[in-house]
Amino acid sequence: MPFDPVPALHQMTAEIKYNNGWTYFDRCGTAMLRLGKALGEPFRDGGNPSHVGEWKSDVERLTVQFGREHIVVTQNWVETTARFQMAARSTWGVLSKLLEVEKHVIRVGNRFWFVWAVTSGEEGEAILRRLGLFSPTDTWLENLGLPVPRHLSPTVLVPLEKFAHLRFSLDSAALEHRGYISKEFDRFVPKRAIILDLDFVLFEKDQELTERQLQGFLVDSWSRAQTLATNIGESLAACQ
Repeated sequence: MPFDPVPALHQMTAEIKYNNGWTYFDRCGTAMLRLGKALGEPFRDGGNPSHVGEWKSDVERLTVQFGREHIVVTQNWVETTARFQMAARSTWGVLSKLLEVEKHVIRVGNRFWFVWAVTSGEEGEAILRRLGLFSPTDTWLENLGLPVPRHLSPTVLVPLEKFAHLRFSLDSAALEHRGYISKEFDRFVPKRAIILDLDFVLFEKDQELTERQLQGFLVDSWSRAQTLATNIGESLAACQ
């Protein structure tokens, strides 16, 4: 099977962590109602607000969760990011004010998992070895007394302008999914894949986050993620 350099976006997640979110326990019902109105159809109530508030859009594979400490927006098998960005922006616009946490944000991240299908784990590992980003050397045996691994996939932090950093990982692994997958979504869940994990972090300190700042961050991180995934896909194809 020829290697396709165009990646599929298996999953993307936005997370906003904050301090002083205790009003969640007083206002979770109001938060659910207001957020449901802001998100609109086809979202439905998907959780127990006494534990975590949740709205889900099954047809879009899109979930919004919130609680005392953070908000998490997740979409699987992503064909377009427009609805994801809308959901994240709307959720923060409602909850940041209702829970009074707009000025107490301690971390903002936007994470992407891109996948490229391979025929076997051996093929994926061979492509990564030839790519050479994380090349094994005899140092493993000489300095650590460990056998030289077939390939390395460490998590690396890359400083970026306007962001705190990018956490970057590239690996070969199996993907599992329980249940039926229609043929149109096969490319998002290959049995074996090379996986690019990109986690963009806007900041990691206690400060204010406006709805406009969040939208700018989501758009910018998606643009950078697309560029990186495109470049890496082309490099992987050249190493097949």
